[in-house]
Amino acid sequence: MQQLNGTARPEHRAHHAVTIGLNGFIKPAGDFAKRHDLITLGREDLKRWAHGTHLYDVVRAGGAP
Repeated sequence: MQQLNGTARPEHRAHHAVTIGLNGFIKPAGDFAKRHDLITLGREDLKRWAHGTHLYDVVRAGGAP
C-alpha cells in the first residue's frame, strides 16, 4: 500500500490508484488505503465486474474491506 501510495500519483500520474487483493486485505492495509484514497478491490468485486457490473459501480459500492 505504501509503495502504491508513494508512486501511483506522483510517478505514474494516476488519477485513481487501484490495488487488487484476491485474498482481501489485512486491516492495517485497508485502513491505510482509506486514509490515502486508494481503491481496493477483492475477488468478489472482480467477479461482479466480470459479470457485467460497471467498474465505476463496483468501486462506488466500496470495494473490498
